[in-house]
Amino acid sequence: MPQVAFQRDASDPAPGSRPTISIIVEHDSHVPAVEAIIALLYGVRGLLTQLEQPQLMHVLQYADMMQLDLVAQEAVQLLVLAAKAEPGLSESVLNILRRHTWSNSMQCMQPLLPALVDSVGYDLEAVWETERTSRLLQLPLAAIKLLLSSNELRVYNEDTVMYTAARYVTAQPKKQQKKASKQLSLLIR
Repeated sequence: MPQVAFQRDASDPAPGSRPTISIIVEHDSHVPAVEAIIALLYGVRGLLTQLEQPQLMHVLQYADMMQLDLVAQEAVQLLVLAAKAEPGLSESVLNILRRHTWSNSMQCMQPLLPALVDSVGYDLEAVWETERTSRLLQLPLAAIKLLLSSNELRVYNEDTVMYTAARYVTAQPKKQQKKASKQLSLLIR
């Protein structure tokens, strides 16, 4: 699990001394993301545009832990552009979204939700007949709510929406099922 720690150097008691930031990365593949964040903190721009989708997700993870909302917003914008340029968001992006426990302050992720929904598609009948089923079940709750409430949603009848909501809820960890059930039940017409 990646960690970020802020601490003041006890050997330098001078007022106004700078804090030390310790960043422990989960894997070597996260290093480019952390380097891009540090570069941004020092005013060096452009490194984020060189990162692939999974690395941008790592930027989001670390920006979330360090509460760097502007860095997170820039990473989300680049992910949205990448999703439009490539055939949607990669499977690894969905896996990172699923595994990381996001802070409540991550409102900057809202622009990413349509790209997540697009990666699954609006034809629920077709989703259940393809490999996109696993993608649908891995969507964050906000994305599945966006999908099920969309005017673009294509279903034969509301039974498919109920089936989708029920399958989604049962696929979630136990501690999240009640919240998901309550929020998705409001979308059934």
